[in-house]
Amino acid sequence: MKHLIAIDEGWFPNCDEPGQIYTRFCHISTDKTLGVRTPSSTKLYAILNPTLLKNRNLTVKCSDHVHKNWPLGHGQFTVSGNLGPLVPYVSEAKRNGFDDVLWLLDDFV
Repeated sequence: MKHLIAIDEGWFPNCDEPGQIYTRFCHISTDKTLGVRTPSSTKLYAILNPTLLKNRNLTVKCSDHVHKNWPLGHGQFTVSGNLGPLVPYVSEAKRNGFDDVLWLLDDFV
C-alpha cells in the first residue's frame, strides 16, 4: 500500500487538513473466455480515493443477525443486487442516529 500511495500521491489534492485514503480492492478474472468456473488467471487492483477527515466522532451500529458476506449472507454471488438487501438495515441505523454500520461476521470485523 505504501508503494502504491507513493506512486499515486501526485494525483492527490494538496490540503492543509488531515486526510485519509478510501481504498477499494478488486479481484477479477482475466480469462479470455466467459464462463462460470475457477479462473486460470486473475488480476488484483486497487482504487484509491483521498478524502478529508470530518472533525467529529462517528457512531456505528454493529450488525446483528444481518450478514454482508458469505457464508452467512448473500456475498457468495457476484450480482448487482448483493448490497440491495442491506439497504433497509443501513436506513434503520441512520434513522436511529448512527452514521453507518460496522458489518460483522461471527463477531469479527
